[in-house]
Amino acid sequence: MHPDQIKIGASYRTAKNEVRHVIDITAEKRVIFKARNSSYAKGEAGWYQNPNASTMPLLHTFAYAAIGEVPYDWDSDTTPPPLPSVPGIAFNQAPPPGADAPKKSLDLGPP
Repeated sequence: MHPDQIKIGASYRTAKNEVRHVIDITAEKRVIFKARNSSYAKGEAGWYQNPNASTMPLLHTFAYAAIGEVPYDWDSDTTPPPLPSVPGIAFNQAPPPGADAPKKSLDLGPP
């Protein structure tokens, strides 16, 4: 996701199905959040928060790990995952044939 898409009070899913709920974003662009495993959606018992300010991720690092916004109580067992929030990226699709083929070299003529 783009760092500008991260909002205080919103929850996000990571590629490892962790749910991260943004508590605050500091003046130094560090994200204070609590997290839980996505399969534990009921109550507050499953949430944990890192109290060490020096290891809080920078906003761009947090955004890079986020796949998409989810409800606070999102549960991977009962709710389909969100589509990625990056425009132009097709979710769960293989690239077209030849997309990773070597590119032809550009003929610039004699040196």
